[in-house]
Amino acid sequence: MMHSSNPGREAVPHSATLPSQRRRASVCQQQEPRGAERKPSMEQIASLAETRDVDGLETMLAADEQEARVEAAHALGRLRRPRTVPALVSAMGDAQVRVRQAAAQALTRIGEPAVPALVAALEGKGGRLAPYALWALGEIGSPAALDALVRGASDSSGWRVRWSAVKSLGDVGGVKAIQALVGALEDRDQRVRSKASERLQRIGEPAVKPLAYLLRHSKRDMRSEARKTLVGIGTPAALVELQREQLLIWIPVGVMVIGLLLVILWLGSMIVS
Repeated sequence: MMHSSNPGREAVPHSATLPSQRRRASVCQQQEPRGAERKPSMEQIASLAETRDVDGLETMLAADEQEARVEAAHALGRLRRPRTVPALVSAMGDAQVRVRQAAAQALTRIGEPAVPALVAALEGKGGRLAPYALWALGEIGSPAALDALVRGASDSSGWRVRWSAVKSLGDVGGVKAIQALVGALEDRDQRVRSKASERLQRIGEPAVKPLAYLLRHSKRDMRSEARKTLVGIGTPAALVELQREQLLIWIPVGVMVIGLLLVILWLGSMIVS
């Protein structure tokens, strides 16, 4: 006769425990291989990185486990081999954000040799790869990427692409980048406009003259963006342009007031005479 270990609770017959035991055993059997597969993958990546096995690491970029793909991308970035650029560019199209980020970071470590492939990827694929490619180009800071970044700043596929391009244009700098950033102040998305203003403020003095022209723009929003950006730059030259704008606003008002006073004086003289 069986006694329950808990008073007041009916004992469970031994035969009734078999199905649940079988289910638990089945679950354990299903879970163990997955854990066992993950562990060798990570160990294998560490071994591949230590032996500088580029081919093996590139293969791991297609592993089932996200963490394995992330670590493989980081390992390839540390090796800085230009021959790995195509595989890393392809990994920037991965379904998982962390893998895309790791691949983009790896490409920035490779540097200038990655630029042509990144530019080609923007021209060919775009999609979710584009923001990461644009970010990588900005981090590398190559003038060779400038045309691709300028195109990205006016891309119609989504604000994230334009935002990434604008950020990278600020990193690269130069006259052409400034012109594109000034144009981005007119973007339909506030987030892109804010990033363009921020990057122009970071560039500073070289951006003052192009922004000064916007103070006379026909659209009030553009004048407002230019004014805000010049205030943010805050250099003597920027303040001079802001003061000049104020003068240009008040001069017509002053002329009107003087004209009105002259008319009043003339009428007064006519009455007296």
